[in-house]
Amino acid sequence: MNLVFDYLEAGQPAQAEGALERIDALYEREKWNRWRFYGIRHQAAQAEYWLARRELDKAEEHARVLLANAEENRVAKYIAIARRLIAEIAVASAISTAPRKS
Repeated sequence: MNLVFDYLEAGQPAQAEGALERIDALYEREKWNRWRFYGIRHQAAQAEYWLARRELDKAEEHARVLLANAEENRVAKYIAIARRLIAEIAVASAISTAPRKS
Protein backbone atom coordinates (compact mmCIF):
# COMPACT_ATOMS: atom_id res chain seq x y z
CA MET A 1 0.00 0.00 0.00
CA ASN A 2 2.78 2.40 0.88
CA LEU A 3 4.36 1.84 -2.53
CA VAL A 4 1.22 3.18 -4.19
CA PHE A 5 1.58 6.47 -2.34
CA ASP A 6 5.35 6.57 -2.97
CA TYR A 7 4.92 6.03 -6.71
CA LEU A 8 2.20 8.67 -6.91
CA GLU A 9 4.34 11.15 -4.98
CA ALA A 10 7.18 10.46 -7.44
CA GLY A 11 4.86 11.06 -10.42
CA GLN A 12 4.90 7.42 -11.54
CA PRO A 13 1.23 6.39 -11.79
CA ALA A 14 2.00 3.34 -13.98
CA GLN A 15 4.05 1.79 -11.17
CA ALA A 16 1.31 2.76 -8.70
CA GLU A 17 -1.18 0.82 -10.81
CA GLY A 18 0.95 -2.31 -10.56
CA ALA A 19 1.21 -1.91 -6.80
CA LEU A 20 -2.58 -1.49 -6.55
CA GLU A 21 -3.09 -4.74 -8.45
CA ARG A 22 -0.86 -6.61 -5.97
CA ILE A 23 -2.98 -5.36 -3.07
CA ASP A 24 -5.98 -7.47 -4.09
CA ALA A 25 -4.13 -10.68 -3.21
CA LEU A 26 -3.55 -9.33 0.29
CA TYR A 27 -7.24 -8.68 0.81
CA GLU A 28 -7.96 -12.33 1.57
CA ARG A 29 -5.03 -12.55 3.98
CA GLU A 30 -6.09 -9.53 6.05
CA LYS A 31 -9.52 -10.73 7.19
CA TRP A 32 -9.12 -9.57 10.80
CA ASN A 33 -8.25 -6.00 9.81
CA ARG A 34 -10.17 -5.74 6.54
CA TRP A 35 -12.09 -2.58 7.43
CA ARG A 36 -8.86 -0.58 7.87
CA PHE A 37 -6.88 -2.26 5.14
CA TYR A 38 -9.44 -2.37 2.36
CA GLY A 39 -12.21 -0.04 3.47
CA ILE A 40 -9.90 2.77 4.51
CA ARG A 41 -6.31 2.61 3.22
CA HIS A 42 -7.08 0.92 -0.09
CA GLN A 43 -9.85 3.41 -0.84
CA ALA A 44 -7.44 6.26 -0.09
CA ALA A 45 -4.83 4.76 -2.42
CA GLN A 46 -7.41 4.24 -5.17
CA ALA A 47 -8.66 7.82 -4.86
CA GLU A 48 -5.10 9.20 -5.01
CA TYR A 49 -4.28 7.00 -7.99
CA TRP A 50 -7.33 8.00 -10.03
CA LEU A 51 -6.82 11.66 -9.16
CA ALA A 52 -3.23 11.42 -10.43
CA ARG A 53 -4.57 9.86 -13.65
CA ARG A 54 -7.19 12.65 -13.90
CA GLU A 55 -10.02 10.10 -13.86
CA LEU A 56 -12.02 12.37 -11.59
CA ASP A 57 -15.25 10.35 -11.47
CA LYS A 58 -13.38 7.25 -10.28
CA ALA A 59 -11.31 9.31 -7.85
CA GLU A 60 -14.42 10.87 -6.34
CA GLU A 61 -16.15 7.50 -6.04
CA HIS A 62 -13.26 6.10 -3.99
CA ALA A 63 -12.90 9.29 -1.95
CA ARG A 64 -16.57 9.20 -0.98
CA VAL A 65 -16.38 5.52 0.01
CA LEU A 66 -13.29 6.41 2.03
CA LEU A 67 -15.14 9.23 3.77
CA ALA A 68 -18.12 7.01 4.61
CA ASN A 69 -15.90 4.23 5.95
CA ALA A 70 -13.69 6.61 7.91
CA GLU A 71 -16.71 8.33 9.47
CA GLU A 72 -18.33 5.00 10.32
CA ASN A 73 -15.14 3.79 12.03
CA ARG A 74 -14.32 7.21 13.52
CA VAL A 75 -10.85 7.43 11.97
CA ALA A 76 -10.18 11.18 12.07
CA LYS A 77 -6.99 11.03 9.99
CA TYR A 78 -8.78 9.42 7.07
CA ILE A 79 -11.85 11.63 7.42
CA ALA A 80 -9.48 14.55 6.86
CA ILE A 81 -7.74 12.78 3.98
CA ALA A 82 -11.08 11.99 2.32
CA ARG A 83 -12.22 15.60 2.63
CA ARG A 84 -8.89 16.83 1.21
CA LEU A 85 -9.23 14.43 -1.72
CA ILE A 86 -12.81 15.51 -2.42
CA ALA A 87 -11.66 19.14 -2.41
CA GLU A 88 -8.73 18.41 -4.73
CA ILE A 89 -11.04 16.53 -7.08
CA ALA A 90 -13.45 19.48 -7.11
CA VAL A 91 -10.61 21.88 -7.93
CA ALA A 92 -9.30 19.61 -10.70
CA SER A 93 -12.81 19.33 -12.11
CA ALA A 94 -13.32 23.09 -12.05
CA ILE A 95 -9.99 23.67 -13.77
CA SER A 96 -10.71 21.11 -16.48
CA THR A 97 -14.14 22.57 -17.25
CA ALA A 98 -13.21 26.26 -16.99
CA PRO A 99 -13.45 28.17 -20.26
CA ARG A 100 -10.08 29.12 -21.69
CA LYS A 101 -9.28 32.72 -22.48
CA SER A 102 -8.23 33.37 -26.04
